[in-house]
Amino acid sequence: MDWGFLQPLKELWPQQLPEFLDKIDWEALFHNPYFMGLAVIVLAYALYKRMYKFLALVFCSGAFYYASRYVATGGEDTVPLKNIISFIGLSIVIIAVAVYFFFIRSE
Repeated sequence: MDWGFLQPLKELWPQQLPEFLDKIDWEALFHNPYFMGLAVIVLAYALYKRMYKFLALVFCSGAFYYASRYVATGGEDTVPLKNIISFIGLSIVIIAVAVYFFFIRSE
């Protein structure tokens, strides 16, 4: 059986994912009307269908990416304590939202 269609996924292995995300021009992506239109349609459909776990997953993924980028200091060897405390606080909020939507909240 030919598994050639899975070749593009080799770029998304966990070791290469941060490098792949750094290559993306986020500003250009979020100014692209096709991407924004598709994102609005997907989120509106998720709200309409009450897919709160999906919305929580999208929120938590974006928030964690923002938190990890906030801590990154641009190649310096040390990370300021203020950034570490902010990362820990944001991570606690992200985990609390995920736990609420995935384990506590009943449909």
